[in-house]
Amino acid sequence: MKGPDKILLITDSSIASGMGPGVYTSNARTVYVDELVGRLENGTISSSVVPLRRDILNFHRHSGATLPEAVRMATLNPARVLKLDHALGSIREGKRADLFVADGEMNVLLTVLDGEIVYRGDAPC
Repeated sequence: MKGPDKILLITDSSIASGMGPGVYTSNARTVYVDELVGRLENGTISSSVVPLRRDILNFHRHSGATLPEAVRMATLNPARVLKLDHALGSIREGKRADLFVADGEMNVLLTVLDGEIVYRGDAPC
């Protein structure tokens, strides 16, 4: 495996990501979603519907990468490649405060956007 600083974890997840099985509209098309994939009416795969946090956990479990390494592969590494690491990708003073806090199973406990808490477990924000 390449070193953890040379791997990017990205996703092609759609707007239906994490919403569960059902029928959704995306880009003016009807998408039929199961647990993993969104498909168009003719069966063509439209996108993944697995949230990036699940991809991070799957990569960690199946690659030998530590969970912090897998998180970095989905946050700081892509920001660095896009030359946005001055503002995104890690928690540092002066950077955008967009982050989430998760448990060891990548269940989201807290979400912060632009420094404001927008989700906190089951509690209203």
